[in-house]
Amino acid sequence: MKRDLRITNNIGSNSIFYKTGIFQTTNFVVYKKKNMPFVNIYLPEVFPRELKNKISLSVHESLMEIFNIPEDDYFQVIHQVSSEDLIFPDCYLGIPHTPNLMYIQIICGPGRTAEMKKSLYSVISTKISERTHVLSNDIIIVLNETSLENWSFGQGKAQMIK
Repeated sequence: MKRDLRITNNIGSNSIFYKTGIFQTTNFVVYKKKNMPFVNIYLPEVFPRELKNKISLSVHESLMEIFNIPEDDYFQVIHQVSSEDLIFPDCYLGIPHTPNLMYIQIICGPGRTAEMKKSLYSVISTKISERTHVLSNDIIIVLNETSLENWSFGQGKAQMIK
């Protein structure tokens, strides 16, 4: 294959973009349009469906805006947690929390910069707090990057590696 452009940002320092629309690194092939976020949202069980939908959409729109994921890359699980099972301090790192506290876990492929991650946290928090009664203080976000061989999107195959 003929090389078009050497990429040094999102995928890694040894990445090459080919005319066929794929990035190749030394270990595996990464398909350009696949960004693979998987989101778990843990929130109080008292939140109604409309509120959960606003939170879900806020997270997804933020991922599209900051991580440039495609619109149809929308994989989320919302976990309703009883108040007795949602455990947190009243205040942590000088940030007070209320019973509306929620945890958002984002699992994604590697390659985002620290600045992109900080921007994502800010945009998610802003969108949720502007669209709902949930305060920014009550939105805890954890992002886990996992290598591409750890993903299967069905059929028992690791579609992200060759």
